[in-house]
Amino acid sequence: MTPVPPTPPTPPPDGTPPSAAAAGTWGALVGLVGATAAAMVMVFLPPQEGTVLFGHRDPVGVITACTGHTGNDVVLGRPYTRAQCDAWLASDLVIHAKALKRCIKRELKPHETAALLSLMFNVGPGRAGVKDGLCELKRGGPSTIARASNAGDMVTACASISDWTGARGINCALPEHTRRCGGIVTRRAAERAMCEGRLIPA
Repeated sequence: MTPVPPTPPTPPPDGTPPSAAAAGTWGALVGLVGATAAAMVMVFLPPQEGTVLFGHRDPVGVITACTGHTGNDVVLGRPYTRAQCDAWLASDLVIHAKALKRCIKRELKPHETAALLSLMFNVGPGRAGVKDGLCELKRGGPSTIARASNAGDMVTACASISDWTGARGINCALPEHTRRCGGIVTRRAAERAMCEGRLIPA
């Protein structure tokens, strides 16, 4: 089987992804981050993550399906419907939006929220002693992004997105790793541009 080219979800006339709206998950996401930020991230994220309608291993070996969905419910080689993928994306975004709200208390602009939610979706919140993430670093304490966002310094917060080019101990910004995971560098550039208001998803 070959990967399906990544495409953004196609909303119905009212602007809500049908499978997510049916499960009430889209409404939950809107309640957490607002309609504008939710719409932005739902358009922005699928092309960045890529949408593959079957269980496969991502560039660093994690079993993944649909739009960056991982977990025990993903089976290597199993096909999934577009509706299932849309539902997983919305529910995954709700989980990460809740984590984002827990660590960044200051109100953000919609494009800032969408950019940081995309990053959170990719790197997670983090946990002291376990792994680095948007909220907390492995060595303990908040990330630069979280600290700067809470201080109202979005110039520093947005610029710091460019620092997150690692994947499983690999620095994807290095030329020798470009073919394996260089897409992360491209994604970070897009997330930073959105955070800074230079890229607004239609």
